[in-house]
Amino acid sequence: MSAILRVEGKLSQVLSAATLETIASAALLEFLGTRRWFGAKAEARAARIGHVIALPWDAPPSAIARVDVTLDDGTMQHYQLPLTVRTDDEPREKTERAVLARVESDVERGDLFDAAGDSAFRDRLGAAFARGETFASGGATWSVERVGEGADLSNARGKVIGAEQSNTSIVYGDRAILKLFRRLEPGVHPDAEASRFLTERTSFRNTPALLGLIASEANGERTIAGMLSALVPNAQDAWAYVLERARAYYNAKGDQPQNGFSIEARDLGAATRQLHDALASVSDDADFAPVAATEDDVHDWAEAAREQMERSLALLESRVATLDPMAQAAGRALLARRDALEEHVDESADAIGDDAGMLIRHHGDFHLGQVLRAGDGRWMIIDFEGEPSRALEDRRARSSPLRDVAGMLRSFAYAAATVAAELRGNSVNTKLELRSSWFERDVRRAFLDGYASPDDGARPPALLPRDADDVTRVLSLFEIEKTFYELAYELNHRPAWAWIPLRAIAKML
Repeated sequence: MSAILRVEGKLSQVLSAATLETIASAALLEFLGTRRWFGAKAEARAARIGHVIALPWDAPPSAIARVDVTLDDGTMQHYQLPLTVRTDDEPREKTERAVLARVESDVERGDLFDAAGDSAFRDRLGAAFARGETFASGGATWSVERVGEGADLSNARGKVIGAEQSNTSIVYGDRAILKLFRRLEPGVHPDAEASRFLTERTSFRNTPALLGLIASEANGERTIAGMLSALVPNAQDAWAYVLERARAYYNAKGDQPQNGFSIEARDLGAATRQLHDALASVSDDADFAPVAATEDDVHDWAEAAREQMERSLALLESRVATLDPMAQAAGRALLARRDALEEHVDESADAIGDDAGMLIRHHGDFHLGQVLRAGDGRWMIIDFEGEPSRALEDRRARSSPLRDVAGMLRSFAYAAATVAAELRGNSVNTKLELRSSWFERDVRRAFLDGYASPDDGARPPALLPRDADDVTRVLSLFEIEKTFYELAYELNHRPAWAWIPLRAIAKML
């Protein structure tokens, strides 16, 4: 049940810091618990409104509130909550409002709600990017900043799109998309940082250009609160596109049909290599200049693979009896051969030695869900946030570019398996299993071929290990770590899908 706030006169008075700060912790937690972007539902024990920045716009009356959430372990997280208020007499949008509180006065009644759900707020926010605006209150600032060519969105209508996840995405016509961050983490945001670098310092154009930023500053700490990027025309999610192509291949007539996606997979591999080359293309930026990987780095990669393997195998041992018969057999076979994989990791690390290539800034969470297929057939790589569960500094750390390659290869494997499971249902279909295996094999080869092929432009020296066998060994370490992570995830969340990583590990063996 929403909180009830009393004000004098106009309902817009509710947007003052003095009034918002009276909202009880229980009411805030109840509201946050309904939001998909709130990632601390299980750990949050208290919440309060921190600073409030009024936006002196003619319409709608709005403010930006920071919600401070205390977790069970005593740490604190901060969330961005744009707020606006509407009377009951004003027309409602078709979308349901995320109501934080009822507001009452002697003359009016209405709702205090998340302003992202208000079309006038979205439109006014878009217009702010044309020239840039800064708002200040109580020692805090909230700035809308133009980057590069910027974007004039004065006449563009903003529309919230997609399922709300950790951020809120607002599209402005066919021109731009605003990613409004919900969790605020002080420091350099890797998505904004990488997008700005690629836009301003490189010729790489398979990432949407950065057009603007929203920055929040309080107590001397600057936080990126949003980023505006060019919209990719007629874009399709790469995951959905690859599933379509896999279905067509599985249903094609003939014993061994041609895999029509192979050429496109090769193009994606080439675009991925061009991305890595661009990220490693400067030596005068301390945050992006590549550095040589050492034997210690190889040791760390091997140790991470071993640790993930040990955790996942322990979980598998405790749950193997609960799996379906085929997955259970694969799980028991894996447990019986665990020493072989551990030896493989150790032997790979020893063989690589110091031939490990370069450490560079990379994508950090690379899979088909982070790629768009533009209407003209280009692959566009998006979302450089890295793994959301990791700290900002960890997400900005350098690593081998082959870590991204491993992530995409595993994404191809999941796409192939997903379509096979969809078409197979509960029956056994040998032909379908063969085609699933062939599809993954062909796409994997094509992607790696595109990644390894020479580029027309100059490439940073020694980005990859010098010896082709060492390239394979480094890639194998990352694939092992990734696949065993998948195994633990499936065992914990989707046991019926555990066969996918189990099958991949069997191939490794």
